[in-house]
Amino acid sequence: MSTMRRHANYGRGEHTIAGADAEALETVVTIRKRLQQVLADPGYKPPMLPQVALEVHELSKQPTVDLDAVIDLISQDAVLATQVLRRAQSSVYATRVPPRSLEDAVRRLGLANIRDVVWEVALGMRVFRCKPYRKAMEELRAHSVATARCAKAIASYTSVGEDYAFLAGLLHDVGLAAMLMILGEDRKPLPLKSIANDLFDIHEQATETVGQLWELPADLTLVLSHHHHPNIGGYDHPLIAILCVAEEIAKQLSRGLGWTETSDATHPAQLQRSVDALGIGPHLIEATAKKLAPMME
Repeated sequence: MSTMRRHANYGRGEHTIAGADAEALETVVTIRKRLQQVLADPGYKPPMLPQVALEVHELSKQPTVDLDAVIDLISQDAVLATQVLRRAQSSVYATRVPPRSLEDAVRRLGLANIRDVVWEVALGMRVFRCKPYRKAMEELRAHSVATARCAKAIASYTSVGEDYAFLAGLLHDVGLAAMLMILGEDRKPLPLKSIANDLFDIHEQATETVGQLWELPADLTLVLSHHHHPNIGGYDHPLIAILCVAEEIAKQLSRGLGWTETSDATHPAQLQRSVDALGIGPHLIEATAKKLAPMME
């Protein structure tokens, strides 16, 4: 087993592993301990939360919002602006006459939709990126977007805010993204299937760490760090219940995580508990899946 020695930049995107077998990767046996050590390191910096998405989100919470301010904000990032316009032209948001400019796209989509689109696009550009695990990251991004859309739809049947449910769905697995980035720094990253179970055993803990470092609201961080366990202290948290159901619908729509379907599964008893807590029947779940199927691009 390798002897690890902390470098000053360990956990910041640059680190070294020293010892007799300095160039050898840790075995699967030690990978979990290593990840936990990095995540607990005060110097660890998670993937950057997109600033534009944060600012658009803050603007959207104001009682009166000037859409020109939103347009100006998005236009400051040329790549993001291009992707938002492209998304607005997709079949998901299709209109008889497609938008031809960013201003046209924003005004047609409306504030609620543009906020969701900005989050989707920005996270895809900045967070769900890691070349060594590119395929897994793309699958994780698609799963997170699908879960967000499903969560928003399920929330419409409850008292939980749809925008809050959407954001929770989009962020629920950021701990996985963070851990893949950490492992992707290695010279020869370990095969994903060999470490999948370890990743998922601690992914809620990793998501909690990222949420705290991003300074997300405490309640949202609590939700993200328990998204497979709706019961907290004898209380069934409605947003966690929504996430449990949303993930199940996403899997039904072929937007699960193929490299670890069993590890990322909510226990059937927990899933049923979530359905009961929300007071929704199978017909609503089926209707939601049918409604969202065309949106799974």
